[in-house]
Amino acid sequence: MAEESRFGTEMRGYRRDEVDRALADLKARADRAASERATAQKEVQRLLAVNEDLQAELDEIGRPTYAGLGSRLESTLRIAEEQATKLIGQADIDAQALRAAASGEVAAARAEAEDAAKRQVAEATKRAEQIVATATTNAEALRSRAEQDARLAVETATQEAATLRGGASTEAAELRATAQREAAAAVAAAQKQAAE
Repeated sequence: MAEESRFGTEMRGYRRDEVDRALADLKARADRAASERATAQKEVQRLLAVNEDLQAELDEIGRPTYAGLGSRLESTLRIAEEQATKLIGQADIDAQALRAAASGEVAAARAEAEDAAKRQVAEATKRAEQIVATATTNAEALRSRAEQDARLAVETATQEAATLRGGASTEAAELRATAQREAAAAVAAAQKQAAE
């Protein structure tokens, strides 16, 4: 005895409206699978673009220039250099004032003033060097963190893109295989019924 079909029968075979609905349903599933695949492909393209942008930022961070460190670090180093220049300049002014004040005094007083001026210049230079060293250390630390964050972002974006690409391909293949099986079963059943 032939297996009972899910389609109703008429005088000349299966009911045409039920077969049309089944085929329309299969086509709708195939269309949804194609749409989801297209959406997944767009997401993959977006993630690849993000990956390229992050790689470009990583390349820029790797350049040994102030501009490559970013505007904040560039500003920090510029301010540190300006402060260092001002300190040295002010120390030179102070030293000149001390030398001028000591010019009318005895040699001992002049020597003492010059020693004081030298000490001020040395202290100012030391302070300036410390400021620049601190700013440079901070810049290196920030750059290192930025490089690490950029690498992590690139790895994450690449993994997400691979996952989306694999999931979309698998789901589309499954939907396509299911649609093909159901369509083949419907056609086989129709042919079998017609043969009977």
